Amino acid sequence: MRLRWLIGTVVLASTLAYTSSHQTDALLGGVANAQSVATCNLSRPAFCDTFDNPFPTISRTGQLNPTRWSVAHVNTGVNADQGQINTWTASDAMHCKTPVTGVLPPNDYFMCGPEFGESMHFMEALNDDSAYIYNSEMILQPFDFSQTGTIAFDVDAKNSGSHGWWIEVWITPDPVPGPHNDVGHIQNLQNGLGLFFQDDCLGRGGTPQSGENGSGATGMARIELSKNGVNSSASVSERTCFGTMPDMKNHIEIRLNQNHLEVWASDPMMDPNMQVPGANNFRLVSTADNLGLPFSRGFVHFQDSHYDAEKAFGCNCVSDAVTYHWDNIGFDGPVLPAPAKFSIPDALALSSDGRHVSLGYVVTADGLQKSPLMFNNVALDGAMRATLTLDAYFDKSLGYRLNGGACTPSAVPIRAVGTV
Repeated sequence: MRLRWLIGTVVLASTLAYTSSHQTDALLGGVANAQSVATCNLSRPAFCDTFDNPFPTISRTGQLNPTRWSVAHVNTGVNADQGQINTWTASDAMHCKTPVTGVLPPNDYFMCGPEFGESMHFMEALNDDSAYIYNSEMILQPFDFSQTGTIAFDVDAKNSGSHGWWIEVWITPDPVPGPHNDVGHIQNLQNGLGLFFQDDCLGRGGTPQSGENGSGATGMARIELSKNGVNSSASVSERTCFGTMPDMKNHIEIRLNQNHLEVWASDPMMDPNMQVPGANNFRLVSTADNLGLPFSRGFVHFQDSHYDAEKAFGCNCVSDAVTYHWDNIGFDGPVLPAPAKFSIPDALALSSDGRHVSLGYVVTADGLQKSPLMFNNVALDGAMRATLTLDAYFDKSLGYRLNGGACTPSAVPIRAVGTV
């Protein structure tokens, strides 16, 4: 068993993306039309998704549109010898105001709203089952912040502290799935910026509560940086807390350039159709300077992260299954071409009890156990370059072969996420 683990690689997800001039023209036309009505509280949105039109087919991105979004699931509790390969546990969830049970990927990204008098929005449900685990949704269109840019979104930003659950926002120069940088858990980036909304604000407006309520307040706990493979934390010079409530959206804006960052946030909007965040004490809550980012455009990721949440607040009363509600996600700046995306489906190997599903595949010294894995319907017209990204759990170099060519080893050892 030990030997197999030493020679094994667990591949969690894989995506081939390329930039195409033909695809760019089609996407630019669609984005411009959508933005004539949807602004996501931005004066000049380059990207805006109000989720008013759920994708008609459930895919690896759930009900999110797979031409605009990519979804990754990452569980650090991997045990390939017992068949636990990026295993997800069935989650309880709030489907808007209706409790549901047994939610598993790819049905863990779902939409509702109008039937309850709310705007259509998406939810994602996650049960950590005592692990360090997170899911991540990435906008496929790049964000340019060479001049100060703004990322805007609505979410019920509840949290239960660093040993519980919280949301994160990441910006990475490459379209890597599930970026993360957390000492002792996952550090998988060459370059990136991550914001952790995990300050439970206890003593500053936050009070430990049971279930999915969290502390009732949130603040910026830390900002993580990766620069050319070196990880560090940025100094956060403003730590104002703001109120939270399950299923009541906070409006949040991240204003960013390569050296300076500001986070603005509102308290919960009790009216689900409210569109004016200023009416809810919208204010500056965090700042950071001297970031020195080595990139000025990148891909934006929104993440729901958990760390054995039942232990939060030391009360054994916090739910390890949580639903977050997201809406009106966008950013400004120039409209950049979006890469075409082709993904290998998750394994979706259901356990005998029906409550767990393994999403990944095992790689041994002889290659994939269920090879080959195929990218289907890949169109190369107008393609200028390609990027292969994957989630993996390994401490050695990983070789890859495309279209029967020579096996090419990765330049550096891969652990958790690699881009080759």
